[in-house]
Amino acid sequence: TPLLYGINLHADLCKGESLCGACLDVCPVKNDLPRMLLALRNKLAYGDPDWQTKPHKPGEAMAFKFWCMLVTSGALYRLALATFSIVQRPFIGKNGMIAKLFGPAAAWTKDRDVPPLAKKSFRNRWQQRKTKLPLIKGDEDDDGRGQ
Repeated sequence: TPLLYGINLHADLCKGESLCGACLDVCPVKNDLPRMLLALRNKLAYGDPDWQTKPHKPGEAMAFKFWCMLVTSGALYRLALATFSIVQRPFIGKNGMIAKLFGPAAAWTKDRDVPPLAKKSFRNRWQQRKTKLPLIKGDEDDDGRGQ
């Protein structure tokens, strides 16, 4: 366990819990395991000299802030998808998959292929599908069109 053998060696055990509180409900001595796991995760994320943990690299925090900004802005998200769909083209192999990426994603493609981004987003495909469906009497949406 992380406390017996070191938090650095077994950090994945601190991160693999859902923190739903079910363990607290069934624990006969009412150990507040979710609170303890959150404290261990905090030590892993921000570092603690007493536990010999180092904070995450600033680049990782920046990457997550960028990701948060990207997925919460529709315009930025669409721009990123358009950019990545162009950038990915040289990496698509004969089998239609991306077999090798660079940078932090290189480790991910070491043992697996990644499908390329779709030519059309789900939202666009859904809108096209919706407009092609025939109207069924008595089965209209709020906007008066068929489902």
